[in-house]
Amino acid sequence: MQHPHQFVESLLKVRVHYQSLHDEYEHSCIHIREQMSHVNALLIEQLNNQQFVESLMELRAYYQALYEEQQQKVAHAREQLSHVNALLADSLVLQHNGQHSVSIQSATVEREPQALAGTTDAQHQEESPPEESEPPNALNSPLSSPASQTEQLQEDEPTQLPPVKTPLLPQYANLTKLQAVEKLLHEHSGGIVDTNYIIYALHGKLEPEEIKEEKPRMYDTLKKGVEKGLWERVPHSPGCYTLDLKLLESEAKKKEAEDNKRQGRKSRYKSRDEMLPRYQNLSFTDAVEAVLRENAGQTLTTDKVAKELYGELKGYALTKAKEKIGKTLWSGASQGRWQRVPGKLGSYTLNLKLVSQR
Repeated sequence: MQHPHQFVESLLKVRVHYQSLHDEYEHSCIHIREQMSHVNALLIEQLNNQQFVESLMELRAYYQALYEEQQQKVAHAREQLSHVNALLADSLVLQHNGQHSVSIQSATVEREPQALAGTTDAQHQEESPPEESEPPNALNSPLSSPASQTEQLQEDEPTQLPPVKTPLLPQYANLTKLQAVEKLLHEHSGGIVDTNYIIYALHGKLEPEEIKEEKPRMYDTLKKGVEKGLWERVPHSPGCYTLDLKLLESEAKKKEAEDNKRQGRKSRYKSRDEMLPRYQNLSFTDAVEAVLRENAGQTLTTDKVAKELYGELKGYALTKAKEKIGKTLWSGASQGRWQRVPGKLGSYTLNLKLVSQR
């Protein structure tokens, strides 16, 4: 067993590590906010320059996604700091109690021989033989060492549960994973979410290896939720879930009615929900991934993806579509679903190795 002082020293080192990460991420957030303010000011100044505005919108979406990512890192570092502080406090209390117990028991040991020395033989004869008592507990024995007492205290204390392997974001931290997924699906009632998005929404940005480890656990949670009737699988869409298929059908009919209404007015522009038919049964993230897979080996920008998803879009409809696509591309690359092209802002591909082979 690790000595208590060594354990505390290890915790202090971990605390310094997470404090350093927390400060680094906070500093990064401040820098990103400054950049966003600069881009916002440029947007206002260049409202009449459509081409420049589109580039600024893409850059703004990039900084927004980056800011959200850093905020999640700050929250994670803060959670870990709180956990380490709690462990430190518990360890210091245990050490304090152990030392206090030892000092009291040592004083008792010193007094007992003196008391025994003053006892006369007559007194010994008058007293009845003492009843045989149970062996003293190791914790209360005056002959036990400080180290053994500390170990006994640690064994008697309730075991503190370790943090979950993949911590939930702060807004879900007081829930079980099953409850967190249910809350997320309620927030997307009438819509479809896929497994990768659920992992990202509940845990924030993870490294590819962490995502790989989390997926089996998430699959198990999603399966339990379906079995309990908390949500439903989306037919013909592997890895996709919705709160209630009836709500999904109702939302689809509502959108269809709105589409027919827009077509009746002969609207000039397509809305953000009017993806081409082959993508309409997919979530937006899955639709973007489908475009990247169909164009594997090519470098894609928000313009190219928008054209693949919607066909021809113009003006404001195109600007809004590109803003949403830009956020999705950034998020998907952070989750390891596809990759950024180095040195080309806003450019992505399914696999960089395929690009280099062309």
